[in-house]
Amino acid sequence: MPAGSGAAQRRWVVAFANVTEEPGVTVEATGFTGAEIRDSFSLAARMHPVDLVFYDNRLDDARAIANAEAAVARKVDLYIEYHRGPAANATIARKLEAAGIPVLAVNHPVPGAPLYTIDNVAAGRVAGEALAQFAARTWAGQPVVAVVVGRVSAAAERVS
Repeated sequence: MPAGSGAAQRRWVVAFANVTEEPGVTVEATGFTGAEIRDSFSLAARMHPVDLVFYDNRLDDARAIANAEAAVARKVDLYIEYHRGPAANATIARKLEAAGIPVLAVNHPVPGAPLYTIDNVAAGRVAGEALAQFAARTWAGQPVVAVVVGRVSAAAERVS
């Protein structure tokens, strides 16, 4: 709608089911607490026509499923699921699909949902390239020494 048209802008109801909101507990080595993650959603949404509904999955499959059921009853427009239980996530996917509610998964797959997650391989490659560029600029002409950290035999952990 054009600005100033006078027509009311549609507001979207987005539910975010956080992995946990337990005080002081950091989430999956991110260094952030559940409350900080929730607050980041609030900050991101404040300039948009979005009403947020928050749920705490409490690291519990039954609670995660109950939260999804509550969101279905509330008829939210989008459900963002942050839960690490594969069986519960499959159940949640079925319930939300039956209700016609799209899902976005955070860090752990939900069948049929786009997955928003960190990519350790890509992050490592970007960091390695930046370090190599820094080293080439800073220590040009110096002898090259390499250090390998980790298990060289672990395919998922090696440098490619």
